[in-house]
Amino acid sequence: GIVVHALEGPTKTVTLRWDRAPQVRLLIAAPPVGPRVLQLQSLIRRDPVFRWTVAASAKALHVSPRTLQRSLREDNATFSATLTETRVELARTLLNAGELSLTEIAFCSGFSDLGHFSRAFKQRFDVPPSAYRSLR
Repeated sequence: GIVVHALEGPTKTVTLRWDRAPQVRLLIAAPPVGPRVLQLQSLIRRDPVFRWTVAASAKALHVSPRTLQRSLREDNATFSATLTETRVELARTLLNAGELSLTEIAFCSGFSDLGHFSRAFKQRFDVPPSAYRSLR
């Protein structure tokens, strides 16, 4: 039989197919996110339009910029990757809501322009935001 295990935290779906077996969907746990990354993501989500920098983020988190960068590195993350990933995830949520134009979503997610948003979104999800919206 098939055994299904409950996974904690974010998951990714993988579809496996065999020639003579039914389609099976597995949930694979995403890599764990460290505590400093979670703090930074929370900070960015509170005000995604703000032009976050390492210095501004460190000040808001009550640490030095160097401490922020070092703790992100310990979590196998970087400031810019965390910033972009958080904004892209917010944009995906707004796309799923289906109420805003792509330009409005780009702005509300903190991207400087539609082109930057589209490139970042496509890099993360392998599909441009317009195509993602039509797939929902």
